[in-house]
Amino acid sequence: MGKTEETSYGVLVNSFYELEPNYADYFKNEMKKKAWLIGPVSLCNRNASDKVQRGQRIATDEQICLSWLDSREPNSVLYISFGTLARLHPKQLLEIAHGLEASGHSFIWVVGKLFESANGGEEEGGGVRENWLPSGFEERMKDKDRGLIIRGWAP
Repeated sequence: MGKTEETSYGVLVNSFYELEPNYADYFKNEMKKKAWLIGPVSLCNRNASDKVQRGQRIATDEQICLSWLDSREPNSVLYISFGTLARLHPKQLLEIAHGLEASGHSFIWVVGKLFESANGGEEEGGGVRENWLPSGFEERMKDKDRGLIIRGWAP
């Protein structure tokens, strides 16, 4: 548990009890802290200037995503995104990639920032790590027209 959690009165959680009862109960009963589950909350802005203010610009053109989705059968595409708060370790991303490839399903995978190490970098040496995908994964998915990988914000 982080130092801020140890000294806090409680936390606000962007979730709801029915989705994560075990977490809510654990936080209350085991950690003896308050947790207010206030979600789900999200920004839904149609105005382009509002979208820019809430975060970064989208990483892929919206029309490319829509055209790609339109070329698929309804209800046939997996959408994988862990949101802006999750920081997955490159090993976790590698396993997700293996699972996606083995599944045989079409997918859109939104990948945000990588896990940051204790020294502030996104890998042991402090640099940005780019080898979080299996060798040739992106090329195979592109050749088979199976997957769309978005680095950063999705439209």
